[in-house]
Amino acid sequence: MVWKGKLSTEYERCVLKCNPCAMPDADRSSNDPEPPNANGENVPEACALVDEGGAFELDAAFVVGADGSRRTVANALVAQDRQRWVWPGRRLRVTRYKDTAVRVYKTIPLVFPPSWRKDINYSARTKTVNFDALPCLTGEYCGVLLIKPEDEVAQGLGDAAAARAYLDATLPQFSPYIPDAALPGIVAKPPSRLPQFRYVGPRLHLRSSTVLLGDAVHQVKPYFGLGVNAAFEDVAALDRCLDEAPSMGAALAAFSRQRAPEARVLTQISRSFDRGGVLAFFTFILPLILDGIFHGALPRLFAPNTLAMLQRPELTFSAIRRRKRIDRALQLALIGTAGVLATRLTLTLVRAAANLLAAGGAVRAPLVAVAALPMAAALSTAAWRFLGARVRGDVADVLAAQKKGLEGEQSEAE
Repeated sequence: MVWKGKLSTEYERCVLKCNPCAMPDADRSSNDPEPPNANGENVPEACALVDEGGAFELDAAFVVGADGSRRTVANALVAQDRQRWVWPGRRLRVTRYKDTAVRVYKTIPLVFPPSWRKDINYSARTKTVNFDALPCLTGEYCGVLLIKPEDEVAQGLGDAAAARAYLDATLPQFSPYIPDAALPGIVAKPPSRLPQFRYVGPRLHLRSSTVLLGDAVHQVKPYFGLGVNAAFEDVAALDRCLDEAPSMGAALAAFSRQRAPEARVLTQISRSFDRGGVLAFFTFILPLILDGIFHGALPRLFAPNTLAMLQRPELTFSAIRRRKRIDRALQLALIGTAGVLATRLTLTLVRAAANLLAAGGAVRAPLVAVAALPMAAALSTAAWRFLGARVRGDVADVLAAQKKGLEGEQSEAE
């Protein structure tokens, strides 16, 4: 893609250099999905309108880059910014995060009996597998098997018999409803990888000719529907800006100011739920514990956990982050104060007990502190195990429990 005209005016235009869908795309990133093959199979319907024979150019006054993870328009904007002078901190770039909790998935069709409800999700969890079955408009279900790359099914099951044995052992409650005819397709189809976390910023437009929205701007793992909901919010925001602004350039600039910070915060919040190893505890589990304690004890002072706040459409992602940072600062201040008071109280009690036992003899402070350590450690361990047991479920289970809590609060309010 290239842009014609002076960038200081409202009249620059975008020129798209297009290839027929069956042709290789030299500009495609190695991480992007493969295009339709050279035999013309799986070519999108829109491409059938393009005459065969070669590349062509399309001159457009306004381009909306909503091409998802391919980011063709976003990559062109990044390249454009490298070739021109841009104010410091305004150069457009794509920020990518390393995936520290890699998962792959396979889709599995299911046909449930007529007596089963067809308007709810079904799920199962094991130590190595997450399985969610989502309803379709036809009444059938599409199952998503989320696994680690080293899992048996990710490495290849061999044949339909091996697939059936795996499903019987891993998902015995759902295996009878997976048709035999679907097994060869499950075996043949390679596992797909979940998208990596990345976002575009600090702006989402180029003057009056080009704007980005949807997954082309913010890409997250599809655990909570945040990505698709944020894309709908992008569309609504762009519609408002186009209606309210006096010119196209002003409308796109206003859209960038509104949505670029949201794209960044959405990606960073979503990534905090998906860290691996020790980081997962400090960025997900520990905040859930703290929010559960403090919101339960002081609901007027402390907000619910981040997952619960994400279910409230009136709150922006930036507002949620600001509120949780305030909560976290207050929580740490209270914990620190309580820790100091508890330490002083413990030392005072131990010193008094030692004085009684020693019949007035002096007990040195270091010995008192050492004597207090086992008691404090035992109390802390017991409390930690009790609190940790409340939030050891899967992320999706925590969200489901939180939804139930929110529904209860709403019914009480009514």
